[in-house]
Amino acid sequence: MKYCRRVNDNRFFQRDWPTNLRETFGSRKQFSQSLGSADQTEAQLLTARDEALSVFDERVRLARVSDVTTLTVVEIDHMSDLLLASRGSKAGAFAHPDEDDDVRLFKPKEKTLDAMNLFQAAEALPEMLVVANKENMEEKLTTHDLAIGEAWMKAVSKPKPRLRRLSDIWTGFSNHKGYNDGGSQYKTWQQFMRVMGDCLISKVGIEGKIREAINAYRDLRLQMVSISTVKRDFSDILSCLNYSSADMSLG
Repeated sequence: MKYCRRVNDNRFFQRDWPTNLRETFGSRKQFSQSLGSADQTEAQLLTARDEALSVFDERVRLARVSDVTTLTVVEIDHMSDLLLASRGSKAGAFAHPDEDDDVRLFKPKEKTLDAMNLFQAAEALPEMLVVANKENMEEKLTTHDLAIGEAWMKAVSKPKPRLRRLSDIWTGFSNHKGYNDGGSQYKTWQQFMRVMGDCLISKVGIEGKIREAINAYRDLRLQMVSISTVKRDFSDILSCLNYSSADMSLG
């Protein structure tokens, strides 16, 4: 299976970063993510492979953003989550028991790096030392630098419940409908989210943005599939949005 490699009793997804982005991702020339045991079924492996491929595509897409000031809070937060997961880590993994509860977005110049923090950063995300040095030298930060900074802050700080994103609403709807994880309905939702772009549920103007995304998704899909397929797509997309409309305060 493409991009899948077996190492002892486990499978891994491995794919080289695009050549023009190698500098962005530092010394890591390849993206790698565990797919689980080599004993799983082909269907399970395919689902895990598709999830890893989605992570890879998202990392590449965000890395190609030339102006980091255009990145949203959700995009930076999402990048850091993916980064921690790919390193087998999570929020709070290196938190000190006496660390305060203030977990916020990485903002240059707003967190002092003492000796303990530097040691923890080297354990969790070695690239943070490079990012800190770039900050001290007032060099321009890349999207990957911002992701490293945010991931590091999460790793060394006590975790807090994150604000709900639009992408999160699928879980509740899927459970309500009894859909299988990784099924065709989920893939349709993921396609819609790639057009929509993730955002906080509390974001002002989200209703208008959803309408724009629905029109854009329709126009895009009609270039590739029949109108009946597009109608099937919207059956679940609109049902999910309607099911969660109370949470989002939509009309």
